[in-house]
Amino acid sequence: MEIKQSVKRAPGRAELSENVIAVVGSAALRMAMPFMAERDFLYYLNGICLRPLGTGGAVISATNGHMAILIRDENALVSEEVIVNIPPGAAPFLRSARRSVDLVVCRDGSARLEGTGGVINTQFVYPKKAIIEGTFPDLAGILSGEFVEGLLGSFNPHYLDKALDAARAVEGRNNGIRFYHRKGGDDNSVALFRIATFELEVVGAIMPMRGDRLGGKAPSWIARSESKKPPETPKKAEPTAVPVAPEQPAPAVAEPPAVEAQAVESAPEPALANQPAAEASES
Repeated sequence: MEIKQSVKRAPGRAELSENVIAVVGSAALRMAMPFMAERDFLYYLNGICLRPLGTGGAVISATNGHMAILIRDENALVSEEVIVNIPPGAAPFLRSARRSVDLVVCRDGSARLEGTGGVINTQFVYPKKAIIEGTFPDLAGILSGEFVEGLLGSFNPHYLDKALDAARAVEGRNNGIRFYHRKGGDDNSVALFRIATFELEVVGAIMPMRGDRLGGKAPSWIARSESKKPPETPKKAEPTAVPVAPEQPAPAVAEPPAVEAQAVESAPEPALANQPAAEASES
C-alpha cells in the first residue's frame, strides 16, 4: 500500500521503513488513551488501534466497549493496521508532552518514543511487547446514520468527562466539543460527539445508561413565589395576674393564766417494818 506523506511533517521526524510500520504523534495518542480498556479480558481493547488511510494519514481509535473515539491524523504514518499497547512508562509522558513527540512502532514488536533529536529516554523503549495480536472492532457501525445536535437520554458522567478530557488534550487548549443524538432515536440511542481542533479531526461515541425520565419541564419549586415562609412560632401567653387579698393580721391568742407554784409538803416516810424496835428508840 502506498502511503502518502503530509507536507506538514517536521524535518527530522521518524519515517516508515522496512522495520518501522507506524509513526504517530503524541497529540492523537493523548486523546485516545482515556478511552482504552484497562485489564479487560478482551485483550485487544487494552490498546490503541492504528489504521492507515488511503488518502494519507491514519485513524487512531480506542474503546472500552462503553465509549469510543476515532481520530484522523493526517500527519501520522501507518503502513498496516496494528493494535499498540502503550508502554506504562510512556503514558504519563505522553499526557504531559507539549512538544513534537512520536510513538514509533516496529515490525518486530518493539516501540519507542522519539522526537526530532532521536530516542528521548531509554525507559520509554518497549522491546518486543508493543503489538497486541487480535482484531479491533469496527466502530463505524455504531456511528452510522444521521445525527442531530443535543444529548438525548442518560449517560455515565465518568464517560462524559472522558470526552471533555479529550477536548482538553491537544496542547493544553480547551477545544470546542459538541454532542449529538441519532435522528428519531430514543433514550437508548448512542451519543456522538465531535471535537474541533486545528490539527486533528475527532469523532467519538458514548453508550447510554438506564435512568429515570425526569421530564423536560423545570419543576415549579424553583420559582421564588413557590417558597413558603417558615411557620411562625406562637407566642407564649403571659400568665394572668390573680388578685391577692391583703394579708390580715393574725388574731391575738390569749395566753393561759400563770399558775402559782405551791409548796408541797412531803409526807413522812413510813417506818420500816423490818427495823427492830431498839433502833427506833435510839433515834
